[in-house]
Amino acid sequence: MWPTRALLNDDEERAAALGEALLREPEVDVRGAAAASSSPPPLLIVAASPAAAALVGHCLCASSAPGPHAELAGRVSLPTLPTPRVPTGEAGAAGGGRRKPSGAQDDDDDEGGAAAATATTATDADRDQDPSTLPVPDYCRGSDCPVLSFQGSIVVVAVPAPAGSAAAAAISGSTTTTTSLVPDARAGAWARGVLAKLQPSRVIVVAETPGEQYRGEGDPSEGLLAFTVWTSKAAAEAAQATSSASSGNSGVPPTLPAGTVVGGLPAALLAECEYSGVPAVAVVAVEMAPALAATHAPALGRAVAAVARAIGGSGGKDGSSSAESAVAARLESAPMLHAARYDMERALPAGGVYT
Repeated sequence: MWPTRALLNDDEERAAALGEALLREPEVDVRGAAAASSSPPPLLIVAASPAAAALVGHCLCASSAPGPHAELAGRVSLPTLPTPRVPTGEAGAAGGGRRKPSGAQDDDDDEGGAAAATATTATDADRDQDPSTLPVPDYCRGSDCPVLSFQGSIVVVAVPAPAGSAAAAAISGSTTTTTSLVPDARAGAWARGVLAKLQPSRVIVVAETPGEQYRGEGDPSEGLLAFTVWTSKAAAEAAQATSSASSGNSGVPPTLPAGTVVGGLPAALLAECEYSGVPAVAVVAVEMAPALAATHAPALGRAVAAVARAIGGSGGKDGSSSAESAVAARLESAPMLHAARYDMERALPAGGVYT
């Protein structure tokens, strides 16, 4: 089994060679009215799933919708890092060979010895290659995420809408410019940089978690399974608002079941908000087949709208501020929700997987 571990060692050693480059924060470029505003945005929404991006494209960006619509206000960019090469002598034993992990099978065993020799040869050959000819590891990949401005709120699309969809074109303003994914290994730096630059009053993250990570009841094939994860400050403010409102937080999804894992960018954003004392909520849908994700897009939009009203605090309709009310009103619009569903279904390729 140790040849597989040898390949993992290569990946880890190359990542370590990058050092602080992996912790470098992104460049946050915000222009226009969003940059000229003297006050921080009341609400930051991060769309971290294809369904979330589709909802943003149709409910907030569609120019055909009545009233103001979201406009492209900038980008959040992480540069692509060069693929590092680790010198052969750094990881090998005497003579340039690779160290054998403890408990590995002796080379005297024919099968194990042959596999080990093959792995070592392939690894040393990779080390001697020009890094530009090696596959780009996920942690080296850059990202380019559109920043949108909508009635004072800021929306960052961190996961692309389905390729070829009208939502993707509406978000970027061009069918040739698309969002690129934020690597998990750089999610912490991305979250720190974005929150430090924008300094939002509240944050909503719309994300999804793989079905195999879900530890609760229900079947995602039978209907939308959406849940919430709250920072301590957001939970306290929502509880206070609920106690003073007769209707409560109607439509807000329940909290995420214990044992269900949410990682990557959503987790990084929540952790940074908790540390900084910023009220934040993640709306997490259980990942399902893309065709079902399209079917359940309207229900997801209504769930996010309910969370927007709940996190808004006091001072506006149903206990929410004007910024959250404006977002919620669009995400509750039946024509826009159904347009998002139709667009996702139309963009679904024959293989059944969004690209």
